Amino acid sequence: MRPVVRVGCGAGFQGDRVAPAVELLRHGKLDYLVLECLAERTLVDSIERMRTGGKGSDVRLNEWMTALLPIAHANNVCIITNMGAADPEGAGKEASVIASSLGIPLRIATIMETEPKHPPEDGVACTYLGADAIIDALKEGAQLVIAGRVADPSLFVAPIAYTFGWDLKRDFGLIAQATLAGHLLECGCHLTGGYFAHPLGRNLGYKSLATLSLPFCDIDSSGHLTLCKLEGSGGELSERTCKQQLAYEIHDPTCYITPDIMVDFSKVTFTPISPHAIRAQGATATARPKTLLRLVAKTAGVKGWAEVSYGGRGCVERAHWAAQLVKQWMNDQHPGVVDRMMVYLVGHNSLYLTPGVFPPPPSKPDQPPCSCGHDAAMWPPEARLRFDGLFARKEEAEALCLDIQALVLSGPAGGGGFNFGTRMDVSITKHFVERETVKWRCMMIKTVGIKEKSRNKTPVWRPPSLPINIPSLLTDTSIPAAETRGGKTVSYRVPRDWQPPLPPPPAPSGRVLMYNVAHSRSGDKSDTCNVSVIPYNPADLNRLLRVVTPEWVLSVYKPLVRGDAQARVYVLPGPAIINVTISPALDGGVSVSRRIDRHGKTLSDLILNQYVHLPPPDESIQRMGGPTAQSSCMDDVITKLRSAGLPVVDSHFTQKRIPTLDELQKYSSVLVYSYNS
Repeated sequence: MRPVVRVGCGAGFQGDRVAPAVELLRHGKLDYLVLECLAERTLVDSIERMRTGGKGSDVRLNEWMTALLPIAHANNVCIITNMGAADPEGAGKEASVIASSLGIPLRIATIMETEPKHPPEDGVACTYLGADAIIDALKEGAQLVIAGRVADPSLFVAPIAYTFGWDLKRDFGLIAQATLAGHLLECGCHLTGGYFAHPLGRNLGYKSLATLSLPFCDIDSSGHLTLCKLEGSGGELSERTCKQQLAYEIHDPTCYITPDIMVDFSKVTFTPISPHAIRAQGATATARPKTLLRLVAKTAGVKGWAEVSYGGRGCVERAHWAAQLVKQWMNDQHPGVVDRMMVYLVGHNSLYLTPGVFPPPPSKPDQPPCSCGHDAAMWPPEARLRFDGLFARKEEAEALCLDIQALVLSGPAGGGGFNFGTRMDVSITKHFVERETVKWRCMMIKTVGIKEKSRNKTPVWRPPSLPINIPSLLTDTSIPAAETRGGKTVSYRVPRDWQPPLPPPPAPSGRVLMYNVAHSRSGDKSDTCNVSVIPYNPADLNRLLRVVTPEWVLSVYKPLVRGDAQARVYVLPGPAIINVTISPALDGGVSVSRRIDRHGKTLSDLILNQYVHLPPPDESIQRMGGPTAQSSCMDDVITKLRSAGLPVVDSHFTQKRIPTLDELQKYSSVLVYSYNS
């Protein structure tokens, strides 16, 4: 059987759910499980806690290790994580105590960057490490690897490259495919339908999200990559979910830079092979970067925020009066400090409109009720006023908290739901350092377990609200099986009535709502927002490119960006994706932003909410899937496959039309077919 290594993602961020990771670990037949729990924001939090004598590693380490270590030990799965955050060695010691208390013998490796030769005069430096640091730990026989700031894809590249002995300095094509796997898996349920359900344009309902599966992948020594989710789980693993994750936070798709590789994702393609598996190919690379990215965290000031609500007629006007009062009181105590605050109404302009601009009061207070059931004079029925400020001194932030409370006795009528707080904020600056100057150390800790008791086999997972149709699965055909590093046999079952979904017809020309043409996801890197625009039908790509220009993008985001902002538009012709970046766009970035949506996650819907004039489709662009054949038979199909030198085996896969030779070439190496004309 074909040898593969199976790597799963157990967490995509610090706040992820433990239960899905437990299910994947029990039933996924994994070799490795990666917990990706560190981002710029959570790293900053860890540094700040450590500065004040607190815990520098992930605060949920005990919860995760207590739940996962017994199952990982029983199933011979190695766990790799960046939950060490600012203190990997402290996390390693904590994990050893947990393992010992559970009676689990375990070899734990912690990876820590050594002190830079030229540390910053003020602030804390932290460099993105790559897969080579984790490979060092795996060579020592580690069963649990705890690192700090390792690049997200590198957490996955390491076990793949280690298993097959790939050279990070030479095997660029293979490392590119491993990086593709890591990038697609790193955000967990992003790939399997999480953060995808939307009432406009997508046929995935919220109920399916209750039984999401975390993703995992199989990859062989030649770099052939298959992405999977647990059979019978909810959500969706498809070309469209893969495309959203592919473009997520990559900026220039032809040169996505990690510590391991500079990879080109622009020609990546996806081939569905079952409802729970999809192949990904086409990542390329020719070099690895000579420099590594170093983050330097410095104190940026004190964040202060405060909120109050008003309801009923005149609520917006009263919120406006309250805002003016608080600003005046603040300015009397600390002249000029109001320039460091943002003021907005949650539900009106906290996400997309210029802060400080309030909707006008109703011009006709006596007009009849509107269709929503409220009097026009009472719309909106409520208003929540919010202040966000980044102050130089703690007393300025505390003054905001006191002044919002003063509205109880000295402000407009009817204010309630007061909420406020302060915190230290840390800014992050980015620098590039020569690779050779970055060093790390790997510390091994060994725990001694107790004699294991006999274990009962855990029953196969069944979603509680969406039962699996077991009979149909048991009678379906299977893709030829593979064997994992741990000797576990895996295969991908294909229901008899399943076929890869086809895209909808091209969008009509003329005035259209972007929601009906494309889907999107947005993310952040420092002060840059990354927004994808993914047409439902790839044939609409060129038409959208005539609309989605840098000038148009800036016009859409004008209320949110400064005058010096720049927009760039990139094209991924392989998966048919437009990738857009806007910078600066996030009020200084996630670590210091005064916006309610620090990450810019809601900005994808702003671009989809636009009406555009879509030009007619090019006649030269055919609908994806090719023209419908007039007549054919299975013998003709098999003959074409064999004449193209492609492997052919039997199957029960049916289509309503005869695919083109290009389609056959796309599917033949992973699926087997019989066709009905």
